[in-house]
Amino acid sequence: MHLPAARYLLLLAGGISIGDPLGGWAVLGVLLFIDKPLVFLFLGMTVSYWENLHVPVHHQVLLLELKEEPQLRGKHYRALSEIYAVNEQGKWLPKEGKAMLYFKGDSLRKQGELVLIKDGLDTLPRKRPFDGFDYKRYLERQGIYYRKYLSSGDYELYGQTSHLSFAERAQNYTQRVYRELLGDTPELGVAEAMVGGIRVHLDKETQQNYSDTGTIHALAVSGMHVAILFWVLQVLFSRLVPKRSFLFLSLVLCSLWAYAFFTGLSASVCRSVVMFSLFLVGERLQRSGSSLNTLFLSAVVLLLWNPNWLYDVGFQLSYLAVWGILSFHPILHKSIRIGNRVLRSLWEGASVSISATLFTLPLSLYYFHQFPNYFLLANTAVNLVCAPLLPIGLLLLLIYPINWMFEWVGFIFKFLLIILNRVVEFFAGLPGAVSKDIYISMFTVLVLFLILFSVIHFWKRRTSLGLWGLTGGVFLLFSELLVQNYLESNRGKLLIYEGGLSLIQGRDLLVVDECLEINEKKEGIERCIKYGVEGNFRVDSPFGTILWMKKKQEIDWEGVNFVIISHNSCPVDELPYGVQVVVDRTNSRQYVEQLRKKITSLRVLQESGLFQYEQNI
Repeated sequence: MHLPAARYLLLLAGGISIGDPLGGWAVLGVLLFIDKPLVFLFLGMTVSYWENLHVPVHHQVLLLELKEEPQLRGKHYRALSEIYAVNEQGKWLPKEGKAMLYFKGDSLRKQGELVLIKDGLDTLPRKRPFDGFDYKRYLERQGIYYRKYLSSGDYELYGQTSHLSFAERAQNYTQRVYRELLGDTPELGVAEAMVGGIRVHLDKETQQNYSDTGTIHALAVSGMHVAILFWVLQVLFSRLVPKRSFLFLSLVLCSLWAYAFFTGLSASVCRSVVMFSLFLVGERLQRSGSSLNTLFLSAVVLLLWNPNWLYDVGFQLSYLAVWGILSFHPILHKSIRIGNRVLRSLWEGASVSISATLFTLPLSLYYFHQFPNYFLLANTAVNLVCAPLLPIGLLLLLIYPINWMFEWVGFIFKFLLIILNRVVEFFAGLPGAVSKDIYISMFTVLVLFLILFSVIHFWKRRTSLGLWGLTGGVFLLFSELLVQNYLESNRGKLLIYEGGLSLIQGRDLLVVDECLEINEKKEGIERCIKYGVEGNFRVDSPFGTILWMKKKQEIDWEGVNFVIISHNSCPVDELPYGVQVVVDRTNSRQYVEQLRKKITSLRVLQESGLFQYEQNI
């Protein structure tokens, strides 16, 4: 099969992944290879560099616009904001950038409000590195480079922006309509998420149920929703205008893109809308092309628009799911022939779910560490209920002013939402609904894909290449398991970060963290987790004694190898020679400078974000 777009996509993705360090030099490569496929490599470097270019704003007076209503996260209300303007020499100048704002005990801030901050923004810390998740890098891939914790006296309200985007106005309207119909119920959060991509009122228990059953895609406006809308639009407009006419094409495309803007242009919706748009335009031009090639071409278009979508989990899983449906579903569906019409329809839906799940399984295990055991049954039931929900939900927004019609249609919508939640709760409550604590490396992900593609290749063509690939993949998989088990049993790792430390000894994990509120035992790994630590804390380890100092007191320094200092708690003259010293952001600048004069190997977490030390044990 000829798939030129797949080659362009690989080159573009490679350029994006290495584009940051090369910077603007990639423009030269674009000029040199303008007429060759290699131009996509340099295009990836260029768009990645410019997308992630940002200017430091650490000590400036800023105006920030809240882009969402603050949501409660722990003890603070968190809200995404964009830099609206920066005060330079008494003048407000526009500047771009994003930041996460945390308001202490304040839930009254609204979307669109302007917040004045006088002492700049803080850089992002790497938090809780013991779980393998780099939170700092995750936010940077979304264009977020700063954060700020704010008490009531740390900011001023500067009014509200006079304009809201189409998406913001539409989503505010959606929340008002659904709240009037559903009230403060779990169905409210599901309706907002499913139709408008709004997750403000989605409670954790409901979200966890959908995650445990493998139906979380129903709560994210994704390709499934766009496919349903596409089908409804085709049926609707084909009865009004000829299907082959330019007017039909314009009506469908405008409706699809209006829905994309309405949902905030999420990666999954953009992928689907771009792909369907390419299908429609190709059909209009009477050019038949490969569905897979169209899929890869849509990815090229979207990554040129926003290169950071390459790192978006939803973007990755969405493309893999459609790839699986387009390439594996026809083979799987034809492998079993069913005469009964109802059973044939059920097998059609089941084979689609199996194909999508197989292609997303390796990355799903890598990111979420769990597998929903009843995904096939749950997805089949959920898809049947979801099919009418989206068009009915959109219809409600249109007929809201017509009271009697709104009440009747609203009753049906609410009834379907209750059934949907009950179905998901039922499957989530079954014994063994989800297998948890599955941790795999990126190498394992690649090997699993090798095995998957080898099986499909052998199934389709019955050649020895598929068998060789399968054999090699299984060999690599078992080899990696043996190597990992050996390394884990003979390796120790110490991680010191803002607010805590993690000590890994073989398969045992000790975590001491000011922010954690967990106390549990995982299968295979004993977790000893302490939180809310007050006063000095001492722990013995294969690396020697680790001391975390939070208040001044007389210390026995014998055997101490590492010391973490908070709140200027250790007199500089008392530190013994040879001890590793790490200081966090609670220490004053003057104190840190005094330590620098005595300790050349001082680690400042505010600058490095993480101190890591490994050795054999």
